[in-house]
Amino acid sequence: MLRKSSTVGLIFVLSCILFTPVQAAAPNTIPEFLDEYYEAIKNNDVTLSHNLLRYNEERLENYMKENHSDRIEQFHEIKKSALGNKADIDSVLYGHLELVLWLDALVHPEPRFFKKEKIELVNSIERYHNRIEPDTPVDLADIRQFWDSVLPAASLTYDDGFFQLFSRHYELLAQAENPEEVARILSLSLEMMQASEDEGGIRLDALLWTIIIVGGCILMTLSYVGYRKYQAEKKEKTSRLQRRKPNS
Repeated sequence: MLRKSSTVGLIFVLSCILFTPVQAAAPNTIPEFLDEYYEAIKNNDVTLSHNLLRYNEERLENYMKENHSDRIEQFHEIKKSALGNKADIDSVLYGHLELVLWLDALVHPEPRFFKKEKIELVNSIERYHNRIEPDTPVDLADIRQFWDSVLPAASLTYDDGFFQLFSRHYELLAQAENPEEVARILSLSLEMMQASEDEGGIRLDALLWTIIIVGGCILMTLSYVGYRKYQAEKKEKTSRLQRRKPNS
């Protein structure tokens, strides 16, 4: 009798678990999910990254519909890339990284994860640049995948002008073949990224110096032109006075 009651009770409990609809969590739980998701990716835990995304699909879907309905198609596209069949573990992780960076940039006004990965991207570019040797092919697959994974988040973080520059450097690197060309593009990319703020613009001190230098040049030019004009008018006036004296 005890076994029968236990069995019936167990069946009842399992039935409740299986047939109770799962409620989508409130939007304020999304940052917690993103923290766990990002940590799993950084720990190279493909299984946990995949399971976290699968478990939270409904939650993310509802959040996107309620808060970013205009970006729902892009969400589906990036999520499909993260969950798609990839040839190697690195490709899978970069797919998940692309999604978590993009979601974090949507959720937070100040994207936390993108800032970290942008610094890591700069460091990676510098490492690749330093080990390039003439006439020696360089495998750029990893850095290309890395850069590609941060592009969607960069489009949300940077202003349009700087993002176009950022993505253009990526395109040039993706097309580069010989070591000299790769070295040149990496060098230009380093300068471009190191001259940008974390938010994605020109450093304030650099901007101020640019304004001061350009403004100073303009003022000097105007002053010089004004002085030359004044001298010419003065000379012409003196000439007229000298011409009038004999007649008087």
